Amino acid sequence: MQADESLKDSGGGPTEGGGPGPSPQRTDASARSLQQAVLASGFWLFGLRVSERLLGLARMVVLARLLAPDDFGLFGIALLAMSVVESLSGTGFNEAIIHRQGRTDEYLGTAWTVHIARGFLLAAAMWAAAPLVAGFFGEPASEPLLQVLSLNLILSGLTNISVVVFQKELDFRKLVYMGACGALVDVVVSVVMAFILRDAWALVYGVLAGNVVRLLLSFVIAPLVRPRFDGARFKELAGFGGWVWGANVLHFLANQGDDVVVGRLLGANALGLYRMAFAYAGLPATEITHVLSRVTFPAYAKLRDDTPVLRRGHLRAVQATALISAPLAAGIAVMAPSFVRLVLTPAWVPMIVPLQILAAWGLIRSLSATTGPLFQGLGRPDLITRLVLLKLLVLAAAIFPLTGRLGLSGTALSVALSAALSYPIAARMVVRMIDCSGWAYARTWLFPAAAAALMAGAILLFHARQEADFGLAVFCGSIFGGAAFYVLLVLLLGPRFGYDALAVAGRRQV
Repeated sequence: MQADESLKDSGGGPTEGGGPGPSPQRTDASARSLQQAVLASGFWLFGLRVSERLLGLARMVVLARLLAPDDFGLFGIALLAMSVVESLSGTGFNEAIIHRQGRTDEYLGTAWTVHIARGFLLAAAMWAAAPLVAGFFGEPASEPLLQVLSLNLILSGLTNISVVVFQKELDFRKLVYMGACGALVDVVVSVVMAFILRDAWALVYGVLAGNVVRLLLSFVIAPLVRPRFDGARFKELAGFGGWVWGANVLHFLANQGDDVVVGRLLGANALGLYRMAFAYAGLPATEITHVLSRVTFPAYAKLRDDTPVLRRGHLRAVQATALISAPLAAGIAVMAPSFVRLVLTPAWVPMIVPLQILAAWGLIRSLSATTGPLFQGLGRPDLITRLVLLKLLVLAAAIFPLTGRLGLSGTALSVALSAALSYPIAARMVVRMIDCSGWAYARTWLFPAAAAALMAGAILLFHARQEADFGLAVFCGSIFGGAAFYVLLVLLLGPRFGYDALAVAGRRQV
């Protein structure tokens, strides 16, 4: 599980970020140029995420047949503890550098110095705290896993800070190369070690190997800066990064607090089941919005003085998110029982209902995640912090009673409920910031959601006509047939409802 990451005040004033005052209205030519850069960057990032996810899905399927839910649960406890210290000690400096107008070379050395020191300090703290974490969850076997995984904190801190400039300038090709190589090594090492060891250590070795490769490649693809500390630069970075840090802490509690509850109340086996369900259900949120947020954040920062272009760009981003996320979420929900029965093993059957509930959460979260980059790009990361706090309060109120009564399904329901209640408030903020009507905003996702629901209904009708014990051929046919049905609905009926899929994809000017 994952979560995505002004040098002056957060009010978005004319000299925000230490850059020049308001720029003239962006010309059509420059707007098209920025749009092309965003589309090109999105293509590269989406290619990376697709390749990483395909590798990850293959990895999970193979590992789920070689390892038990207990192994995934032990590994999950170690990762959860790592996430706690990373979230509580995050700097937000990368986001501050991306947001700042003009050159940022003089800020990189200070940011990298802080990251290096943070990595070593956190690794030492996690190594010492491992026995306490294992005792809290009642899983002694997780202690050595956590101690070895703490080395990832050092690897992360040492990674060349200059790679953040590629994201700022919307040049993702080298980042794609670095990420894809790391993901490939992770998959190969973890699968090979799973065949040899048949325990949770295979997952640990895979993660470490992938991060070592990413670290080495960061020095190959990006120029090296000299680590140094400048108090004035640090203060500027911390001004913007402080709100990002607050949002990241709350994001952790809202997005991974459920793991803590499951691991503590239900044990490692339940946590392994829940994390697997979360990984599959989170496909719309973690894959699509990860790409869009990394591309749109720097684009919004460049467009923040041009509201009409900003509005068109954001509505297009929401449309693209809904266009892909809606059928993914609906497909995951209806295919969950047959997927677990045909692809995994009987040990994973208890994750079916939580997976179906979390599929709805994945769609809501994917739409909600489009708001964060806009708030950051406009110099209002404080809004993200406040929204995540609201989500956390709802989750805290619901998760204990629902988990106690319904088990894993109750945990999944509380997570979906927290997302469903916070998204309308975020959408209302967006409507005001980009100066558009609520109906114009709602139209960006209503039609894809309706088309996805029709696709899900068609798949269920198809399944009802098959034998109860249908095989892999029917399973694959349902996936490809449902996808084709959805595409036809979008292409044939979309224009009648004011939804031009080709324009959303950037294949036609509007």
